[in-house]
Amino acid sequence: MQQIVSVGQGDDIFAAPSYLYIDYLDTVNKVQRPFLQDGFNLATYVPSQLGGTRKYVPGPSGTIVSEYRFNIPSYVQGIVTRNNNIFPIYLYAPYIIRYSDLFISAKVNNLGVGRVKVGGGTSKERKMVLRIIYSKI
Repeated sequence: MQQIVSVGQGDDIFAAPSYLYIDYLDTVNKVQRPFLQDGFNLATYVPSQLGGTRKYVPGPSGTIVSEYRFNIPSYVQGIVTRNNNIFPIYLYAPYIIRYSDLFISAKVNNLGVGRVKVGGGTSKERKMVLRIIYSKI
């Protein structure tokens, strides 16, 4: 997903956060859950595995914008091959992530630093793109 730059809205003052983060809402148990297999190693958050790290790329009319990519193959594979439930995914830029019942806590961004508007939903400027790569075994 790419940043949508809004002229006169402070995008020249406030930089995009270093990291965006995703997790999902387990609607069966009504609890927020991390993508453990895709973004954690021994209950330690590893941003390079999950993705969400800010990268600067050329945007419309040559402007530089922030781009974020995520990698959740285990989650998608579970839906396709094991008929796992499809849960709503949440995207945000937290200071700290905390899952008390799993004894997981990690700092993600600096406190109060950054803001970003990304494409998706009804945005015609920038669409969120889902790319699935698979092979037939």
